[in-house]
Amino acid sequence: MIKTLFLAISMACGAATAATAATLVATPTGPEYGGFTIDFTDANNDSLLEYSEIDSFSGFMALTVTMTSVNTVPDIAGISKFSFPADFGQPSDSWRFLNDNPGLSTFQRDLFTYDLTLDNVPPSQVPLPAGLPLLAAALGLIAIVRRSTR
Repeated sequence: MIKTLFLAISMACGAATAATAATLVATPTGPEYGGFTIDFTDANNDSLLEYSEIDSFSGFMALTVTMTSVNTVPDIAGISKFSFPADFGQPSDSWRFLNDNPGLSTFQRDLFTYDLTLDNVPPSQVPLPAGLPLLAAALGLIAIVRRSTR
């Protein structure tokens, strides 16, 4: 029991892993629509954009319609992983955006070129709780009392 408690304490005080902030810039291959930028935090550190990791989306114009938010991230080798909200399903080779029309607009992934920038952010230091020495002393006292009663 005491070993388990010490293991739990040491795991809680362990080092945090670095988060990765990233930016994806998509440049259109044609003049009919604009490019866009997505800022995201790579939560699982796989260096791939996923729908659930999106922090912000710049939006863009396509003809007369403004794309306001990302609905589906396509599978793009080395760039992104096919992902979307649970209530939508669509081809893995297309972006889907909510627009101001209102509605959904679909764009094939090859209509854009991509530039992905990753920026490792060091984890913040986690201070040792002030009560940890007190907890350790109490556990030591319990161990001494337990041994003396045997």
